[in-house]
Amino acid sequence: MTGLTVTTVKAVAAVGPGLLRGVYSVLWDSSYPTGGEVLDMTTDFDYVYGCSIISNDTLADNGYKWGCIVPAPGTAATSTNVLLDCHWEENPADTGGANIPFPEFTGDLSAVGQMMIIVWGA
Repeated sequence: MTGLTVTTVKAVAAVGPGLLRGVYSVLWDSSYPTGGEVLDMTTDFDYVYGCSIISNDTLADNGYKWGCIVPAPGTAATSTNVLLDCHWEENPADTGGANIPFPEFTGDLSAVGQMMIIVWGA
């Protein structure tokens, strides 16, 4: 698998003047790239304003912090400028070091369960 596997759960619909919302299922692959995984929303949106991570299906996912990187206001969405990123609580205190709060994740996220996201845009 390469990149994210994104499936539409609820088609994009207007939720207010100039505002669209879509709901998607996301599965991660085994190679998380530095800076985040591309979330190509160009089929559904001209502009992406933000994403809400609303759930996942694996309790082991706790400890990860998910984010969405979107273009600057007024910048159109492209196939590469909307990203989902992952940070996690690194805990070297178990071996005598200090906790490192939420560095960017590096490694394999394929074991993370299905995530549901809401994407907001126009």
